[in-house]
Amino acid sequence: MSSNSRITFIAALLLLNGWAAWEARSFAELAQFFPNYIVLFAIPLLLFELVREIKSRRSNPQGNGSTVEFRERIPATLASLGWFFGYFLIIYLVGFFVATGVFIFMFLVVEAKISWWQSLFAAGITVVITKLLGDVLSLDWPQSLMGSLF
Repeated sequence: MSSNSRITFIAALLLLNGWAAWEARSFAELAQFFPNYIVLFAIPLLLFELVREIKSRRSNPQGNGSTVEFRERIPATLASLGWFFGYFLIIYLVGFFVATGVFIFMFLVVEAKISWWQSLFAAGITVVITKLLGDVLSLDWPQSLMGSLF
């Protein structure tokens, strides 16, 4: 990604966070906390990254030569979208917890090339922690085509 693209993207994220903070003012008092705390952490980080990117651009105006052509990124982008939509499809079919376990296991084995037993352990721990936090927070998880089977 070119320096101009990164600066534009960071500026767009700053505007989005500013809009979120502005809109949160119209929420009920308790509903303001979540968006305001996200913005509270996001804006300073984005400003830091913007300043860092501008300094980097000034010190090296030609760029670092590591930009990858758009066409070279298409397969990786499509693979990422496939993982993303596949995860949601599995959630729709079998439910959130089974989908999360399957997704994490498969992603770690296929993309990260982690051994199957480490992936299984990571997926299991993630599902257990998610289930515990969901119970503590009384969250309603998405329903699947199989209903409450899973």
